[in-house]
Amino acid sequence: MAASTLKPAPARVLAGRERGLLAMLVGLGLLLRLPTLDVQSFWVDEAFTVDLLRGGLAELGNTESTPPLYYALAWVWSQVAGDGEFGLRVLSALLGAATVPAVFAAGAALGSRRVGLAAAALATVNPLLVWYSQEARAYALLLVLGTLSFAFFARALHEPRTRVLAGWAAASALALLTHYFAVFLVFPEAFWLLARHRRKGVVGAIAVPALAGVAVLPLALHQRSQGLTPWTEVGSVAGRLVEVARNFVVGWEWTPFTGRVAAPVLAALAVAATTLLVARGTGEERRRLVPAAAIAGAAAIGPLLLALVGTNYLNSRNLLCAWTPVALVVAGGLCVRAAPRAGAALGALLCLGSLAVVVAVPLHPGLQRDAWREVAEAIGPAPAARVVAVRPDSELRAGRLYVPRSTALPGAGVLTDELVVIGRASVRPEPPPSLPGGLRLVERRDVRNLEVASYRAPAPVRLTPAWVPGPSRALLQLPR
Repeated sequence: MAASTLKPAPARVLAGRERGLLAMLVGLGLLLRLPTLDVQSFWVDEAFTVDLLRGGLAELGNTESTPPLYYALAWVWSQVAGDGEFGLRVLSALLGAATVPAVFAAGAALGSRRVGLAAAALATVNPLLVWYSQEARAYALLLVLGTLSFAFFARALHEPRTRVLAGWAAASALALLTHYFAVFLVFPEAFWLLARHRRKGVVGAIAVPALAGVAVLPLALHQRSQGLTPWTEVGSVAGRLVEVARNFVVGWEWTPFTGRVAAPVLAALAVAATTLLVARGTGEERRRLVPAAAIAGAAAIGPLLLALVGTNYLNSRNLLCAWTPVALVVAGGLCVRAAPRAGAALGALLCLGSLAVVVAVPLHPGLQRDAWREVAEAIGPAPAARVVAVRPDSELRAGRLYVPRSTALPGAGVLTDELVVIGRASVRPEPPPSLPGGLRLVERRDVRNLEVASYRAPAPVRLTPAWVPGPSRALLQLPR
């Protein structure tokens, strides 16, 4: 019997190990995402998703600022899994876990399966990716599609075969149908492919996402006419860049410890890994990651330029397509062959630090979404008709989702002896200087990251929207 039949070739053994490691990473990704899906309440953006799905997507153009693909998939999903916190978020969790092998594929397409595995490990435990994997919004879908777009692009640079170009075209078009800011990933990829390969197949592939962009343009213009623009931030451009960097390493919410200690430490480790690539990497190790660095910069430069001209679209959501290319550059530093111990140490610290933040989220209220479910349980059912004011007014939809038997307070008001004001614990929900009929504060309590203030009057008084503490909007909660 030939020796080759007794002993696998080294490359085959290595490939088997890689598959095993990748399967373990996907399993860990699911373990970090699935069991705690319903620990947190839906927050206001997710409440928009739930309302949209329950209405059959009819209000997509009037309530959302993103294209329809995620919501169409979520509507189909909700018909099977329901629209509760666990059922609806499972879709995002599965998409988030699928991002892990997609990141590996992107690294392999750049010519290094080791870099792909290292980047996949970072994706498995990254707090921002886990956060969006537990949110009923479009971002987990954007991440996996953007990653696949980059993976096919990286492969097409050297293998512009029809199947590869078709994969890039499909992933890119679907990414554009998921989020408008995918254009800052897809356009530079298309430009690079066209510059590298001047052939009909490339032009045909580019036409597919171009047509997708044209198809969603009327919806984008309509949403903008409704005042619906991608979520924005206030503050200086420099401050927002710092916040994006912090989001990329520790996620969306943070405590003083994660924001002031964990974030700088993890960011410093990522910078150290990149420095290791530049200082100790071979020319080939650096060259293979040039596409990742260039596309990461291109995906970030669009929102940055918009911010510099006064349109505040610079935030981690709109730069999400840059995450995978950035992670690949960092992973390249972790895999420099001239410094294996330093790379391994940096990688272990990055993964362990990220994992610690992920594990802390379901345990620490300061790292979680607004606790609307707990607030609804705290105020309980209404013994009689009462007014529930939600502050700020942008949170009204989340309040209505959780406060039982609630509807918008009519303009004529209602006779009631009770007013409940719900607001963020960091912004105490104060009433106006004078409330009608002797309404007085009887209880104020913190419910995790929200605060509930209850006011009562000795006899029923008429409360109208004009008497609601501002800036708030009010619900009428009816008794059972």
